[in-house]
Amino acid sequence: MSQQIRQLEDLLEVRLFRRLPRRVELTREGTAFASSVHEALSLLGRACERLVDPKAPTVLCVNAPPAVASRWLVPRLKRFMQLQPQVKVTLLASNDAVNFDRQDIDVAIRWGHGNWPGARVERLGSGRLFAVCSPSLLREGPVIVTPRDLARHTLLQVVNSSLWATWFSAAGVAGVGFDETLYFNDAGLMLDAAVQTQGVALASRLLVESDLRAGRLIRPFDIEIETGDSFHLLTSPDFSEKPAVAEFRAWIRREAEETG
Repeated sequence: MSQQIRQLEDLLEVRLFRRLPRRVELTREGTAFASSVHEALSLLGRACERLVDPKAPTVLCVNAPPAVASRWLVPRLKRFMQLQPQVKVTLLASNDAVNFDRQDIDVAIRWGHGNWPGARVERLGSGRLFAVCSPSLLREGPVIVTPRDLARHTLLQVVNSSLWATWFSAAGVAGVGFDETLYFNDAGLMLDAAVQTQGVALASRLLVESDLRAGRLIRPFDIEIETGDSFHLLTSPDFSEKPAVAEFRAWIRREAEETG
């Protein structure tokens, strides 16, 4: 111990103790330093107590694509916070790749086949897609009676997606030429355009449930396609059973099941 104290004094270039024949005393500098160290250790102790206190609030960071965050998750988060008042949720909107080792997030939602190495993956709802449009489009635009009639309307599509061809194939329609196609880098923007009577879009129920219920969007046809993709819940395998994360996982799976 005495050697460590001398090393500290050498580092600080200050004498902390007066070394008397049978005892040691703190110098003025040592007294001031000891007071600061005591305060710092007290702060550290209280911080440790808050971390392990089961009654202390837990911050849960959730990362989701902008469309999912705004259209599906935000309207539901209050219910989760009422059920779990000790859990404080931070919601980040992003489509970036997920890496739990490098990112300070607890839960992520992503669209895909379900192959995310290094993550615990759980499917959220169905990946089936169907056509949606504004009721005003049916009233004011060219008549839509059969799937082929969509050729006279603007098709709304996410960039790098070719799912309309799959949908028309499922509808038994081939060789359709479209008047116009609008491309978007975000599904939420595409669906906003559909609500504003800009055209017809393909969507999953999870993204348009509230719009269908409110009458902002309708389904002109019952035709659905299965793409093999769907929304998935991603968590770190090391922390997926952490109480706050486990509670959120169970809750969001129930919400997805109710959505259909």
